[in-house]
Amino acid sequence: MNSRPNIVFIVIDALRYDRLGVAGYSPKVTPFLDTLARKGILCNNLFSAGCPTQVAFPSIFTSTLPLDYGGYSEGIHNRPSSFVEILQSNGYETFGVSSVHSGSSHYGYDRGFDKYINLIDIFQWFQSNYISYIKDSIDSWEAGLLSDNKIVDFLNSKYGFVLSDSLKYLDQLDEIGASERGIFKRPHLREMIDKEQKLLIKDPIIIARKFVTYKRHYQLALGEADIRPGLQKEILKKNEWRKKINRKIALIADRDAYQGDFINNLIFRHMKKGPKNPFFYFLHYFDLHESGTIFANLRFLKSATLPLDVVRASIGREKGNRGSMLYDIALSKVDRLVNKLIQMIKKLRLFENTIFIITGDHGKRAGMPERPNESRVTDLSQGFYDNKVHVPLIIYGSNISPERNDSLMSHLDIGPTILDLAGIDIPQGFLGLPVSIRRNNSAPYVLAENAGDGRCDINRKTLYLSIRTKKIKVVFEAKDFIIKERDVFNILDDPCEYKNLRDTNILMKERLECASIIDNRLSGIKDYLKINGPKE
Repeated sequence: MNSRPNIVFIVIDALRYDRLGVAGYSPKVTPFLDTLARKGILCNNLFSAGCPTQVAFPSIFTSTLPLDYGGYSEGIHNRPSSFVEILQSNGYETFGVSSVHSGSSHYGYDRGFDKYINLIDIFQWFQSNYISYIKDSIDSWEAGLLSDNKIVDFLNSKYGFVLSDSLKYLDQLDEIGASERGIFKRPHLREMIDKEQKLLIKDPIIIARKFVTYKRHYQLALGEADIRPGLQKEILKKNEWRKKINRKIALIADRDAYQGDFINNLIFRHMKKGPKNPFFYFLHYFDLHESGTIFANLRFLKSATLPLDVVRASIGREKGNRGSMLYDIALSKVDRLVNKLIQMIKKLRLFENTIFIITGDHGKRAGMPERPNESRVTDLSQGFYDNKVHVPLIIYGSNISPERNDSLMSHLDIGPTILDLAGIDIPQGFLGLPVSIRRNNSAPYVLAENAGDGRCDINRKTLYLSIRTKKIKVVFEAKDFIIKERDVFNILDDPCEYKNLRDTNILMKERLECASIIDNRLSGIKDYLKINGPKE
């Protein structure tokens, strides 16, 4: 029998460290996670290398920084082996379920998995691709900065890839018996995508015009060979209606995500077949990410224990607590999901040799702290506050001794930790260290970075880089690789990051040291681009 442990890796989208009971939050909405943290290893000072998921995932899976290897727009396609590939090559059975578009196999995250399920809302998947990748090129073409030939080449390669993967995902959703999502049923969507593929061959410029006209709602006109003014007016009307409704209370979400209960069922169905020993399972819960909208939370009505979540989020709620009630209710549900998963594994008698690793890919704005200068809309350049990058790491299992680790760590340490727990050598290319070393070797600082909204175009866009120690955080803007301070916070005196010290002379010695580190970081990025060129 193989002596290596089974590993279950759980990523809870938008999980903030400061909302755990063991972090001191009240009401206590995470009783089960708190128990795991007390019985296992809790890393108190672990930070994401970026927010949102598309920026965070490359660091989690490959122990590389977001702006490495030409950036994160291609996911991990251009990066070295992920820790999952290394587990697979060492005899692990690998199975994964992702419920987020930017964590799909389209971006290479199926690498190393024997089976990888893309459990995503296909209709919104198109919108996500437009915002994060397609929009920049369409805007350049519309402005006359990109020729017709260039935009046709771009659409044939990038958009063609999106269309073909969409059909694969539809087949996979049918295969696993997933419920329908969005306004179009899957058979109708297939017809629309098939027509769009044919149109891409016949008249790609009309597709470019549809992007210009309909923007992120272009999927409503998939397969259509004409611009419909009526559709454009309908989109504008719905957008205004949505804004008016959401202005007072967040009611309508952009996507209709699959719930964690279904993910648990997929894992359970797979486990009942009799997994090989050892196994590695990855699952990604999206429930908490969607907590900010009422309609997304109404899905909780399907759960008989919904009242428990409301009670948990209410009892012990301290006066003046302006944390999002919806976030707390959703977190209570996610806490129960993790409990259910572990109970299922115990029922199948697979618990004793299994290690559970639980983290968040990033945090989110969910009240407390509230900052007037923090954008209420998605803005990558604002993604460096601790409420967006400070996430927990819990390691739990029957053979894991209790430990509270206060060392400064980042997502770069996730892959090395998993390989270390599996007894597998860590590749030299991994930037992080395992928890077993970090407990006595705190990182001097952690980095988070991105290239702003849209495609990660390192050569043309302003870059945003944050460096955080236990004492100070400095966020830099880098235009043409020349840095300037944007935000400076004294973490010890101002943990909620309310007071920006940029225009003062406070902590100048530390700020100059941070600037030197960021300059060296940018030099490394430039050197890579000189040798390899930008990733298009």
